Amino acid sequence: MKKEDGSLRYFVHDIDDIDVAVLPLSAQFINDNDLDFPCFDIENTAMSTEELRSNGADAGSIIYMLGFPMGLVNEASNLPICRMGCISRMSETQIREQHNILVDIQNFPGNSGSPIITRPEFVSITGTHSLTKSILVGIVHSYIPYQEKLFSVQTNEIVEIRSENSGIALVHPVEYIREIIDKIHPRIVVSE
Repeated sequence: MKKEDGSLRYFVHDIDDIDVAVLPLSAQFINDNDLDFPCFDIENTAMSTEELRSNGADAGSIIYMLGFPMGLVNEASNLPICRMGCISRMSETQIREQHNILVDIQNFPGNSGSPIITRPEFVSITGTHSLTKSILVGIVHSYIPYQEKLFSVQTNEIVEIRSENSGIALVHPVEYIREIIDKIHPRIVVSE
C-alpha cells in the first residue's frame, strides 16, 4: 500500500519482530461522511503494561479478545466474536526480551491484530487497585504452538511432528503502538 510518490501509507515499528503497523486516517473524511468508526483512544482507553500494573492488572487478570477468527463474520451486523481469557505473563523481562506479553486464550487465523481488553472489575483486595473500565492492553500477533514429536521405534528418528495451538497467545502491548504513533505525531506535553 503505497502513495503516488512511492512511500508507504502506513508506519511500522523500528524493531523487526514487533508486528504492529499504524495507518493514519483522515478524521475529517470520517466526520464528513458520517462513518461509524469505533476505535480506542490510545491516550484515554489504553494503558502500557507499566500503567496496567500500577492500576491493578497483572498475571491472572481477566481479559477479552475481539476479532473475526476463521472468517466468522455476521454480515448483517459485522460484530466481532468475543473470547475470554486471562493475562498469563506481563513481566518487564518478557517484554524487554520477547516484545510481548502472554495471554491464555484460544486464538486462530483471523485473530491477528485483534484487540485485547481488560474486563472491568469493581471489587479488589483491600489496599489494591481495580480497573473499573475496559482498557486496551495490546493486539494479538500469534500463538505459541505445542509440538509433539513421534519417533520410530525401529530407527529412533522423528517420523512426524504434530503441531497444535497451545492456547497461549502472544500480544504486543500498547507501548509499541504508542511508539509508532509518537513517531508520526509527537505528543505535546503541557507543563503547569
